[in-house]
Amino acid sequence: MSARSQESLTRVTLRNMAIRIAGVVALVSLLSYVQLTSQLSQDTRSQLAKYITERAKREETIFVLAQDNHELLRQDILTILENSPPQDWQETFDRDFYRWSDGTLRNAPEDTDLDRFDASDATTVFVSSDVVLDDELRQRLVVYTETVKKYGPGWRNRFPNTYISLPEGGIVIFWPDVPWALKADSTFNIPGEEWAFLGTPEYNPERQTLWTRVYADNPVTGRWMVSAETPIDNADGRHIGTIGHDVILTDLLDRTLHDALEGTYNILVRADGNLIAHPDFMEQIRANDGRLTVEELGNPHLQRIFDLVNSGDPNEVGVFAKQGDKKNLLSKARQKAHSHIFKIYKAISLTLYQFKTIINTLHNTIGCSAQEIITYCVKMIANCLDSITINTLCFTQPFFKFIFSALWVLSCFINFSKILFKLISFS
Repeated sequence: MSARSQESLTRVTLRNMAIRIAGVVALVSLLSYVQLTSQLSQDTRSQLAKYITERAKREETIFVLAQDNHELLRQDILTILENSPPQDWQETFDRDFYRWSDGTLRNAPEDTDLDRFDASDATTVFVSSDVVLDDELRQRLVVYTETVKKYGPGWRNRFPNTYISLPEGGIVIFWPDVPWALKADSTFNIPGEEWAFLGTPEYNPERQTLWTRVYADNPVTGRWMVSAETPIDNADGRHIGTIGHDVILTDLLDRTLHDALEGTYNILVRADGNLIAHPDFMEQIRANDGRLTVEELGNPHLQRIFDLVNSGDPNEVGVFAKQGDKKNLLSKARQKAHSHIFKIYKAISLTLYQFKTIINTLHNTIGCSAQEIITYCVKMIANCLDSITINTLCFTQPFFKFIFSALWVLSCFINFSKILFKLISFS
């Protein structure tokens, strides 16, 4: 066999071998990409679900506490009312309540100097002038006043006030340093307020704790707040009052707007579509006094998010939303304490954790694949050397130099990926 024929056969054999190797590399790369994408998506969902679960537990604490407080106060009130006849409270009522010249009933004389009035531990009462007093209502006013005075100071570190509204048109309220009921206008329509009518059977047939929309209590604090309202029904099923707590949302809104994962944003929205907080629409929310809805805003992407999160299993953590050609991973947390009020949405992006995951997967995949390829190449070359008589001069040919140079570059890349992975692991 001539040297030219031998060289030609060797070139053809190694060329075929290189094509097969290239095919194996392409196939391994494709499989690695599919596996990497799947693993990254799974890791992102898992990390996001864990983050939202922990975030929900932190944010729901104040709302769960409000419900627990209301239940404790409700049970105490019902026990007292059931065990004491209305006549037993007549003397206390005559001593503590005063009819003002405007027809309203208060628990302080009309000539009280409110500027010097010590309201640090005071519970104040307001009853509209058109309310007809009977023995049962007098009893409730006395019991409500004493129980609110008893429980209110102990809850002041978490809630600015504690109150009970009467469906007839009145309120008993503990608000430190704010004699709210004594300053209320005589024409104030309590049954028309959301925090009062949410306890009525018409608006709350399930007789559970409900939450008002977000509003600013401008006359007093000017801070944004939301109110928890729990109805009180007597043994006959008649609605006799509604227990309330105001929850200041300053800290919650601040965390919602500024405390988010890198590349993400948070939204607070009621189940009825009332938008509470959004980093891009806070001016519109304030301008509408907290009454802005997702539908009124007319933002297609926000509407899509709301529709997706408001549907399906309430316990579901992840849901995909598609916007144009982009896919965003959204997630929701329906906190148990206020599942009818707030949901938190997250749009997640690639973070350092996912970058480390990519490098780790690439390192393992490329390292193993490259080692298999090198082993395969060595075996193929050995088989060629066994089956073909080739002299040492052939290794000086350019094609052989290319093959071995490529293998050397591949080995260098493996080492480089190992170094890069270690550097990122220490970061």
